[in-house]
Amino acid sequence: MKDIRRFTLPLIGLLIACGGDSSAPPHTTAVSVAPSSLTIDEGSTGSLTAAVTLSNGQSASAPVVAWLSANPAIATVAGTSVSATVTAVTVGQTSITATSGGVAGNATIIVRQAPAARVSVSLASATIVLQATSLATASVFDAGGRPLTGRQVQWSSTNPTIATVSSTGLVRGISKGTSFVRATVEGRSDSARVTVLGVASVVVSPDTASMPPRGSLTATATVTADPGIVSTLSWSSSVPAFASVSAAGLITALGPAGAVVIRAQSVADPTKYDSVRVTVFDPCTRPAQYTMGSTVSGTIALTDCGGNRDDFVATVTAPTFFRLTLSASFPVLLFHYRDIPQGLAQLGVPVLMHAYAFVPAGTIRIQLVSQDTAVGRTYSVSSTIDPPDGCHSTIMGRGLSRAFPRPTTCQTRQFSLPPPTAASGPLVVRANAAGYAVSMELKAGATLLTSATAPGAGQDAVITYSNTQNTAQVLQLFVTGPSTIFGPFTLTINP
Repeated sequence: MKDIRRFTLPLIGLLIACGGDSSAPPHTTAVSVAPSSLTIDEGSTGSLTAAVTLSNGQSASAPVVAWLSANPAIATVAGTSVSATVTAVTVGQTSITATSGGVAGNATIIVRQAPAARVSVSLASATIVLQATSLATASVFDAGGRPLTGRQVQWSSTNPTIATVSSTGLVRGISKGTSFVRATVEGRSDSARVTVLGVASVVVSPDTASMPPRGSLTATATVTADPGIVSTLSWSSSVPAFASVSAAGLITALGPAGAVVIRAQSVADPTKYDSVRVTVFDPCTRPAQYTMGSTVSGTIALTDCGGNRDDFVATVTAPTFFRLTLSASFPVLLFHYRDIPQGLAQLGVPVLMHAYAFVPAGTIRIQLVSQDTAVGRTYSVSSTIDPPDGCHSTIMGRGLSRAFPRPTTCQTRQFSLPPPTAASGPLVVRANAAGYAVSMELKAGATLLTSATAPGAGQDAVITYSNTQNTAQVLQLFVTGPSTIFGPFTLTINP
């Protein structure tokens, strides 16, 4: 008996120490969170699961679990059972703790930046004028369409010569046209069209011009621009010492001879301009062009060419009589140049003066010589084609044969004749009329040189005179007839 007791008592104690009391409930001994580390994108959600282990070694079937975020600013958590949802708020790292039955377990949460899946570009104004600005904005979205902020945007323009864009998205119009403003974020991009209103073209007329020193002309410029664009022009000269230009396009040649480029440039868009090439020539070697019957460019500036001489060229389309009128405030000598058959000359005074001449078809030169010592004064020249005949008719040129109508008031017709020279030989003048015998008198001033009368009606009255009889610069020829029948007649001068 004694031996049995000695072995039974230790066994009972061992059973008590091992918890052999089957009536006590199991309790939580461990909580684990899966996954232990979770990485999610900013703005996205993830899931955590808690496993609760009881003292009997079994897993709790429906435990109550409390979830807690160590830093809700980075990630929040929501759940009351073994499952919880984690929402990423901003980039960073925190921990989520799951507690059940006084026992806790945790997981590490890493919130990373969400990758850009889409970029959208918008402009405050898609149409701007030159040098104006418009702000471009880039909106960034993730794969779920959620907007993302704080992303670095790279801005670019498809055509920087038309529109530029800064690193902050400020778009500026540079020249007329269309460009695209592009925003790129993490390899994703989008663009928006921007239209810059401006100047389409500047066209200057004429393209080229030539003038003597102190000559001038007004160039015109046509600006084609979009609505709202100011069409102001800036005029400039490549060599202001040779030729100047005013703000209104008035070009003034200053000399010396040379070429000058006059430019009209748009103030709104300096990339748009046009120009006229002006040649300043020496008027002594290159006379101005003139069409008979019109005014020579309003005025011609006298230029000192060794005697204050100035020439111009007259274009004659058919043989004709013409009257040249010169107006000046100082004495000027007017005469035809060597290309005209006769040598007409008149000395002007400070009044209006006229010269009459018959000219052949083609081009003639007329020379004007100032008798004043000053250089740079101006005179105006005009001409009239076929002026009306009066009692004193136009100058008669060599080779002319012209029929004259019956005068209404004159019984005597007077003509100025070119004097013959030793080189030209005698000059033969013939006059005839169908209804009567005409008479002619050749005078030098008041001196009668010679006369002739036609033998009969329709026959010629002939006068021949040579350079030895040429005592006057211009001779006068008087044609008469019976006072009651003086009518149409023809006058011919030999070549």
